Amino acid sequence: MDQAVGDLLLEIMTPVTIDITLAVQQELQARLEEADRLRKQQVERARYEAELAHHRYLRVHPDHRLVADSLEAEWNREALCSSGSPTAI
Repeated sequence: MDQAVGDLLLEIMTPVTIDITLAVQQELQARLEEADRLRKQQVERARYEAELAHHRYLRVHPDHRLVADSLEAEWNREALCSSGSPTAI
C-alpha cells in the first residue's frame, strides 16, 4: 500500500505540477496580503473619521445643545465603525 501511494505521488508530482502549485500558493499569498492591506486601510479611515467627528463635537459651544447632540451621535456612530463592531451601521 505504501509503495503504491509513493509511486502515485511520484507520477503525479512532476516539475510542471510543482511549478503550478507554487504559482497558485504565491497568488493566494498575494491576495491575502492585499486583503490585509485593504482591511488596515479601512480601519485607519474609520479611526480618522471618528477623530474628525470628535473634534467637531468638541468645537461646538455648549449653548448649541441641539447641534452638539447631533454631532455627538455622529461621533458615537463613527467610533462604533472604527471599533469594528459587527452591529455598526
